[in-house]
Amino acid sequence: MASYFRQVPNFEYVSRIAESKNISDYIQVKNFFKKGSLRPDIFQELAFFEKYKIRGNDRPDNVAEDFYGESTLDWVILLSNNIINIQSEWPLLQDDLDRYLVEKYGDYDILIMVFITMKLQKLKTVKELRLFLQVLK
Repeated sequence: MASYFRQVPNFEYVSRIAESKNISDYIQVKNFFKKGSLRPDIFQELAFFEKYKIRGNDRPDNVAEDFYGESTLDWVILLSNNIINIQSEWPLLQDDLDRYLVEKYGDYDILIMVFITMKLQKLKTVKELRLFLQVLK
């Protein structure tokens, strides 16, 4: 563990130690706010990555458990996907998404109409329309 902290960079910080003689005294401290990152060229190498589809209530620790067999490797999932803020960059849980949509659009009837309208706009052939209508039955 001690060797890990040697890798964390230092920076000069205004000293708050009582023995400091004046306000311009600085001390070296570890920069724990420095975020690790993958080299940008790594994202161009698809061989380094494996596609994974986030399902309904997946969280980073669930994905790490499924993918690596170890839930504590959730940081690898976040780092390799350039996720800094899990609250705004990770997909919502299914219940949270449902609640958000109902708050935004009113109720499920409106949501269903919005979904149907959007889906109908994307259909290009009569065959696609027939398949879609069968699913709705």
